[in-house]
Amino acid sequence: MSFALFTFLKNKLNKLQLATEKRLTPLEEQFHALARANINMEPTVTETAIGGIASLPKNAAEAPFNKFVLEGNTQINIVENILKSGNFQDMSHWNIYNIDPERLHPNPYERFLLIEFSGDDFYFSMSQNLPYKEGHRYYVRGEIQCLNCGMLISVGALQREVYDGQQYELVSFLSDSPTLSFMIIGFYGSNPRCYLRNWMVIDLGDESSPLYNKTEEELDELFTEYFDGAYSYAPIQHASGSYRIRRVGKNLFDVRRINETYFAGPIAPNHIILDVINSKIEIKGDNTHTSGNGYIVKVKPNTTYTIRFFVDSTNVRANVNISNLYNLYARRIIINATESQQYKQHTFMTAANEYELKISFNKEDDEGYTTIISKIQLEEGTTATPYEPYSAQDVYVNCGELRRLPNGVCDEYSVLEGIKTERTKEYILQANDIIEMYTGGTYVDFIVAKGTYANLVAAQTALAGTKLIYQLAEPITIPYYPQVLTSKPSGTIYCEPVLGDADFYGQGIALEGFTFTSIERVTKVDLESGIEIDITDTCTLNEAKNGFTSTALQAGDICWYELRIDPETTLIPEMEYAYYDSRYVVVDDSNGKYYRWKIASTNGTPRIELEEV
Repeated sequence: MSFALFTFLKNKLNKLQLATEKRLTPLEEQFHALARANINMEPTVTETAIGGIASLPKNAAEAPFNKFVLEGNTQINIVENILKSGNFQDMSHWNIYNIDPERLHPNPYERFLLIEFSGDDFYFSMSQNLPYKEGHRYYVRGEIQCLNCGMLISVGALQREVYDGQQYELVSFLSDSPTLSFMIIGFYGSNPRCYLRNWMVIDLGDESSPLYNKTEEELDELFTEYFDGAYSYAPIQHASGSYRIRRVGKNLFDVRRINETYFAGPIAPNHIILDVINSKIEIKGDNTHTSGNGYIVKVKPNTTYTIRFFVDSTNVRANVNISNLYNLYARRIIINATESQQYKQHTFMTAANEYELKISFNKEDDEGYTTIISKIQLEEGTTATPYEPYSAQDVYVNCGELRRLPNGVCDEYSVLEGIKTERTKEYILQANDIIEMYTGGTYVDFIVAKGTYANLVAAQTALAGTKLIYQLAEPITIPYYPQVLTSKPSGTIYCEPVLGDADFYGQGIALEGFTFTSIERVTKVDLESGIEIDITDTCTLNEAKNGFTSTALQAGDICWYELRIDPETTLIPEMEYAYYDSRYVVVDDSNGKYYRWKIASTNGTPRIELEEV
């Protein structure tokens, strides 16, 4: 099969796979809707969510959750180089066309391939047929040196031309296709030749992989050495066990956060006036139409949202920007100077890889004029429902690492009961744990490739420090303290890597084993009145990024802090929760208990029966 025919058939297959995926997505959505339909009229509905965000349906009762459990998560940071013999030790993996095989000289010691051209090899090409996975991204890199010739390197639809060089040139690509090929594009001078070494096609995984959104430059720094097969590029990560669980109501827009980030440059602080009680924003003119304030809202990908607000008054054109992090002007609502006393709204769908929105407000020229908007509401769905002020409930969890094994066994933490169930343990191998090398037989305890280590001492040296995660024969339960978390109709649940705790201040607050990126909130607790005073503006992360110092705190002061954990150092656990279904459950307004109701009949006389749940 020619390379051109192979590429054509591969493209046809990719289109067929994409069409199949588009048909499967609506089916998955219908299965999810059917599960929520609760056709057996059970008092509670149990759901799970990954990624740290979940939506509640409109029939979720405004009541405490019946169950809320965090399930462990472990990430083994391994990638695979799917290219075979990218160091050219075994040329049988390569498809080579239009050249005398005697002109190919693989060097088994220095691990490179020398290609000597005769000057007549005008149609030379070399490629490898690699497995393609829908939705995956690939990082391709290698080194090439051309002398008196030029080579075209193709990765999917991407191409790079390389000509004469006195040394090896590093070439890298980011592509949705793993196809790699080399083609000659010209000869000149005498003795044309090309050197290739250390070529890899690394499968970065799909959107759930931490490598998926890395830039080419970041990957160049991460993968500096050649490797075959699987490679551990970072230590194993677990869910840290420190989280803020935030349940918000139907309205996702928190007007109090409007000054957190800027839209193409900040409006002066006195030009954004907030009326939190009435959810009003007054934007005053300052002749800087490109500036504006806003904040970032976490959302679900492939999900429809509607934003709606009321224009109280306006003397000048203004803008509401619902932008993704890559395009400030992705979605824009324009308020003209004549549009006072009316509602405006916009419905949109987030992209497949869109997890955050920046909502910002700015006005155009005309110094001295103002625009006032109010009743701002962002909600999931295609319909703008009656305005509801933003509301939120936070609970904080600090229960230690939550791990998961590949077989699905994991640690759990019940937020409502305050009980951690450990089903796994971690052990770090010591040199004296490795007492024998065994190269035959059926059963072995720890397996490495035969020939990896020359002797027992080499194995002890190399394997000491290796972490083993294993399943306990019997789970261990550890009590913490129970907490209450309530569901809300059409609400949203966020599980965020934020550590919230109280402590006595010394020379600062330092928490070993953590790396923080920002300070969310710090308050000083007055011991006499019990009043908390917000001192966030006086706090700075320390040099080690594992705590903070404050100019407003002294040794012995009690403080409450909320610190955002570096997402590169932790994982978000899976959430499993159960809410009461308001269609079939009622709360007793006297004793506060929950009852499932049903209609029964005796001799044709209907009645309502209640069963406590």
